Amino acid sequence: MSTSDNSTYVIDWNGHSEDGGSTLFDPYLTYSFDKYSCMVEFYFAHLVFNYFVFLSGIACFITRIWVRYIHFHKWFGRIYILSMLWSTSTSLLINNTGLPLATLISFAAVMGGLTIGWIAILVYKLGVDNKVMAEAQERLMNVTNTKDDAKNQKVNLSELLEESKQHVLSSMSWKDRFISLKTVHGVLFFVSWFQIAGRMFASDQSGNFDCYTYPVYKPIVTTEGDFTDTVT
Repeated sequence: MSTSDNSTYVIDWNGHSEDGGSTLFDPYLTYSFDKYSCMVEFYFAHLVFNYFVFLSGIACFITRIWVRYIHFHKWFGRIYILSMLWSTSTSLLINNTGLPLATLISFAAVMGGLTIGWIAILVYKLGVDNKVMAEAQERLMNVTNTKDDAKNQKVNLSELLEESKQHVLSSMSWKDRFISLKTVHGVLFFVSWFQIAGRMFASDQSGNFDCYTYPVYKPIVTTEGDFTDTVT
C-alpha cells in the first residue's frame, strides 16, 4: 500500500477469524480483529423487520381511520416500534461501505419522528387520563351524596371510567382535536414511516447481498495507538 508521500505500508490481510484463518475471500462473513462487521444472514433478518415496520405502519393508519378497529391501533404501534428497534439492531451486522448523507438524514427523520411522536402521544394520553379521573371522581362523589337508597347501589368502576372517558373526548372541540399532541403524534409517525416506505420501493429487494469489504487500520497515530508503520 502506497500513500501520497510514496511511503509504503504493509497490510496484514490475515485478520483473525474464528477458525484461525481469514474471511477476506468470504462473501458471507466479515470477521476481523476479533470482531464481526458483516453477516449475510443479518441482511435477511433486517429485511424482514423492515417489512414489519412498513406493514404495521399501514395497519396503524387503517385502524386509526376505521373506528371499529381502533383498539388494535396501539398494538400495531407497538409492533412498529419493536420492529424498528430490531431493524436497527440487525443493521449493525450488515456494514460494508457506510451510509451516504441523504440516507443518514432520512434515518434521522425516521428515529426523530418515532421518538418525538411517541413522547407526544404519551403526554397527550396522560392529560386525557387526568381529565378522565377527575370526571370519574366527580361522578362517584355525586353518587355518594345522593339518597341512602342510591348509596347502596353497586358502582361498576370500569363502566364509570369508560363513560367518563367518552364524555371527556366528546366534549373536545374541533380545534382541540386538530391542534393537539395527538395530531403531532400522527404527523411525526407518518414522517417516520414514510422514510421506510420510500426505501422499501427504492432499495434492491432481490436478496443479492454480499459482505464485500474488509476493514483495515489507517496509517496514522490515534488515541488507540500508532499505526504508521503497519496496517493490520
